[in-house]
Amino acid sequence: MRFECDRSGGPVWRVRIQPGEARQAVIDRDGVILLAGLLDDAERSDACRVLVLEGQEGSFCQGMDLSYLVAHPEVDVSGEIQELALCLDRIRRLPQVVIAAVDGSVTGGGVGLAAAADLVVATARSTFGLPEVVLGLLPAIVMPVLLERMTCQQARLLALSGGVDASRAEAMGLVDHLVEEPRRLERKVRALIKHALRCNPEAVSGLKDLLVRLGPLSRREGLEMGASVTARLVSNPGKMVQISRFLQGEPLEWFARYRPPERKS
Repeated sequence: MRFECDRSGGPVWRVRIQPGEARQAVIDRDGVILLAGLLDDAERSDACRVLVLEGQEGSFCQGMDLSYLVAHPEVDVSGEIQELALCLDRIRRLPQVVIAAVDGSVTGGGVGLAAAADLVVATARSTFGLPEVVLGLLPAIVMPVLLERMTCQQARLLALSGGVDASRAEAMGLVDHLVEEPRRLERKVRALIKHALRCNPEAVSGLKDLLVRLGPLSRREGLEMGASVTARLVSNPGKMVQISRFLQGEPLEWFARYRPPERKS
């Protein structure tokens, strides 16, 4: 698998998941290294504000390259597996808005890649499945990000039912926006990009950090922390100036436009 990053869209980076030599979009050792490198670049970039993960028409990602594991039983891939798990965590924590654009089949680790994104847009023909249990494995890497989106019972259903269609995935919380036709997928992605580029980059990063910190807290502890954070923000004179400008109809300095480059066929 190859992850090709198009950075010509200014603040929007488009990461396309390309099939490898076997013409399948499976996560191999090289693919994990490429993905980790792209996440490094995004974390260090002051220019990137939105990261879009997208597959080919009819396929997003089919998870780990099991055929390689079968053909090379002597190879220790524990390092690559750990790196993939770290990549999913890093996607959740990236300071940018991460959008997964799904059109077609998604299985195994590919479900994890989609679930780790902040926003998932999928076409009606997309399907989501976790075949690991059939093979005597467990979908252990993807479960932490899945359980941020759905209940334990829904995750169990996904693993034991043979997969779900896009409509069921939306009802479960795995898909945030469902479009009927593939040609509408890009239109919806661009609408989400437009709004994301109006969000304050520091606030996007702060929101993700807040959600992580709220995780282990009780409701009361979370409310107390929320009150403290809000009080600190509204007492900041600079924030009040920005809000005043916005209420008067003025654009804020972080507002940006997306001028999409010509897409390669």
